Formats: sequence, C-alpha cells, structure tokens
Amino acid sequence: MKFASIIRIIFYLIWILTFFYVFEFILFTKNIIYQNKTNLPLPDSIDRLKIYQKYNLKDYDFFSPTEFFLYNKKQILPDIIENPNSTYPTFGAISNKLTFFISNEDGKYHSYLSDRYGFNNDDNIFTNDPNDISTIFLGDSFVEGYAVNQKDHFISLLNNKNIYNLGMGGSSTLKQLAALKEFKNLFKLKSLYIFFFAGDDYNKILTEYGDEKLVKYLELDFTNNIQNKMQTINELNMDYLNDFYEQKEEIKIKKKLPAIISFIKLFNIRNLFPNLSRSRQNHKKTMIVFEKILEQIKRLSQEDKFSVNFIYLPDYDSIYFNKKPFWYDDLINLTKSKNIKVYDFQDYIKGKALSINELYPFGLEAHFSNKGNYFLAEFINKIAVNK
Repeated sequence: MKFASIIRIIFYLIWILTFFYVFEFILFTKNIIYQNKTNLPLPDSIDRLKIYQKYNLKDYDFFSPTEFFLYNKKQILPDIIENPNSTYPTFGAISNKLTFFISNEDGKYHSYLSDRYGFNNDDNIFTNDPNDISTIFLGDSFVEGYAVNQKDHFISLLNNKNIYNLGMGGSSTLKQLAALKEFKNLFKLKSLYIFFFAGDDYNKILTEYGDEKLVKYLELDFTNNIQNKMQTINELNMDYLNDFYEQKEEIKIKKKLPAIISFIKLFNIRNLFPNLSRSRQNHKKTMIVFEKILEQIKRLSQEDKFSVNFIYLPDYDSIYFNKKPFWYDDLINLTKSKNIKVYDFQDYIKGKALSINELYPFGLEAHFSNKGNYFLAEFINKIAVNK
C-alpha cells in the first residue's frame, strides 16, 4: 500500500511536470516564430556592444530615454538608467541627440532627435512660441514612441498638434509626477493626459517610491530645477555613456542562457507572472503611494488650472484573454474619486472588436504596431471632441 502511494505521487508529479514543459515548449516555439518573422534577434537578447559597433554610436545617446539594455539577471533586459555619478534623476535622453530605440519588435530599429530637454519633441517649439503648447502627455515607452516610426506614432496622428511629449520608457507615475513638476511651467498648460500601462506601471509604483531621488517629489513644492541644469546633466550622462563605450572591448556580456537551460528553468512560463504574488501582497501599500501621487497631480492642476485625464492602456494578455488585472477596480475607482476623468482604451478595443493582429506587430506581444497607434490616436481624438 505504501509503495502504491509513492508510485501514485510520482505519477502525479510526472503529469504536472509534463504539463508545464509542454506549455513552456509552446511559449518557446512562439518566440522562435517571432524571431523568424523579424529575421532579427529577439528584442530582449540583443548584444548591445554589437549594436554600438554596427551603428558606430560613440557620439550618440544610444539609449531610449531612461532605458538601456543592461546585463541583468543573466538576461539582456531593458533597465532604467540611474547614472551613479548624477545626483539627479534621469528624465529624458541627452539633449538634441539622435536617440535610438534598441528594439526591433517590427523588424526595424527606430530613432528620433531629442529636444533640448531630452524628450521626443521637435525642438523648434521653443524657438517659436512655447505658449502654443497647451497639453502635456505623461507615460512610459508607449507615449515616448517606442518601436514605431515617429510619423506613425499616435501623438503624430492626433488632431491636437499643441502637445508636449514627456513620455519616458520604463517610467511609472511617480517619475512622471517628477517630470511634470520640472517641466510644466515651460507652457501655459490647459490639459494633462496620464497614460497608465497595465503591463508594468502598477508594479513600478513601489519601485519608484523606493528611489530617494524620486520620493522627494512628493514634497509639496520640491523640484531640482532641472531645466537650468541640463548642461551639467548632459555632461554627466555623456561621460557615463563614453566610459561604457571606451570599455566595450573589456566588457564581456554573457550570452542569453542556453536554450536548454532556459527550458529546464521554465523561463517563459515564469516570465508570464512577474512579481504576481508580491504585487498582491503589496497592493494596499501601492494604492497608498498611488493616492499620494494623484493628490500631488490634482493639487498642481488646481493651482495652474488645467484638466487631468487618465488613459488606461491594457497589456497584451488583458486584450488576448479579455480580462482586467486584479488591481484594476481599486486603481480606477481611486482615480475617479480625485475627480480625474478616466478613459479605458481596452473597452474601446473591445467595442471595435479589434484583434491582436490589428494591434501588435506580427500579432505578438510588443508595443503597438503602426495600426495599433492609429487606433489609439482615433480613441484620443474622440475623447478630445467629446470633452
């Protein structure tokens, strides 16, 4: 009897492991299909040194604003740049530099020329009349313009051309509050749009709250006066960049974990559920911090008399499985309680019955494709008309 129980337990374990490894194989195959379709390395496995050499980028700001492909946990992953030599948070790229996105989600590498503050805007707005700018967009890489031709980015497609883009790849709401406090007085602001991406903005709220450079921005009137320190910040970041470039021959970045090891460790399955349990455990604290951020934004809007709009951007899985994250209701209700207008792009997608293939390059998880950006622009234009 005892022997039979052991056999039964072993059988169940084998069955469970088989299930997980079949699922892992499906996800692995999906990634191979992506690689074959783009005929390029997977976005998160690009060797940054090879890219440096290919484009001869010593004189360029070769990182997405606030993002860089760093060697992290045995994977080449995008990470927020926090220059250890700077006492200031990094908001944008280096001023007036050709800025590349190190990602080929649609099979191409895209770039833009940053403005004098390092953001994805035409610097001519400052030589003309900056008071013409009446709207600021806050958000992460979707707003920044990641992995899409700039002419096809949703901001370029909007009817409203008087927009200043403060999008920062890898950022969440605390960093975005900080950027707003630093740069809002450049313009006569009438409206603010906050784009909240379901994929990782929620998880990054507490991460940013743990950054002493950023948490100071929750103080009532705190700023670092970044506008007047751009030369110093640019020099520090260029030194940081050049030091990396000059040491490139000495830096040895390990290759992506061999496929067999990744498979054994169920890498793709684990990657589907980043920080899930930790997120649930920290939900109450996350909501407390989020409320503090909203209160600061609302206070600024009342002082400067501009409206605040909150745009919810779903992630790939939310659209694919037609679901909302566990924190969705609490976060949306809290935002509405501050008299901030909320607009849900996922509901718009569902209403138009848009498919994954219409929203993402090759129908695979990534940033929005050209067509996805078109639908987002259509959504924002309708919001502006109906306000």
